[in-house]
Amino acid sequence: MTDRIESVDDLSYELPLDVLHYETRYFLGLTMNELLIVSVPAIGLMLLAGIPAGVLTALTGLLLAKRFEALGGRSLPVYLVARLRHTRRRDTVVMPLILPSGGGEVVFTTWEGEEIMRIGSEN
Repeated sequence: MTDRIESVDDLSYELPLDVLHYETRYFLGLTMNELLIVSVPAIGLMLLAGIPAGVLTALTGLLLAKRFEALGGRSLPVYLVARLRHTRRRDTVVMPLILPSGGGEVVFTTWEGEEIMRIGSEN
């Protein structure tokens, strides 16, 4: 029994994030299901209506299925709809006013440190 494990760290292993929902990415970062969803209609339309229609269908399906990291992990049409919805409907955020006990002061600032407003000041 001289081959004992010296520490618990030898037995620990950090799993990757979201290991249960991991899917292998194949062509252009698409999973097998996404590849089938894009390619089957494109091939079918290519046989029925010709090569240009099939290529156009494949490009449309690719834009619908591929998620881009620069767009927040969304596909292009989903991002455009979310962006349009955001610009048309600007909601205001309403927060309850909770002041610290003891008559303190709350200062709201921007990320750059510019003061927006003060609440609870003694002035």
